[in-house]
Amino acid sequence: MDVTVGPKKVRCVGVAPMECLVVDGSLFYQRIEGFDYVEGYEYKLQIKRIKVYTKDTVPADASLYRYELINLISKRKIQ
Repeated sequence: MDVTVGPKKVRCVGVAPMECLVVDGSLFYQRIEGFDYVEGYEYKLQIKRIKVYTKDTVPADASLYRYELINLISKRKIQ
């Protein structure tokens, strides 16, 4: 799937207070494996969502999925 990552992380609360990426305008609590984020750039990425748990086996503080970078489509400096 293709997504857009915003140029700034924002404060959010998962298990504990943290900073989240903004992906397609929404908070994104997960890590994208293989993606090296640098603040100040807007990214267009092709990523893959991989199911790692079922609803019955997912730990309380985990997601059903992990995300992996497939392709960096673009990286644009935001003023």
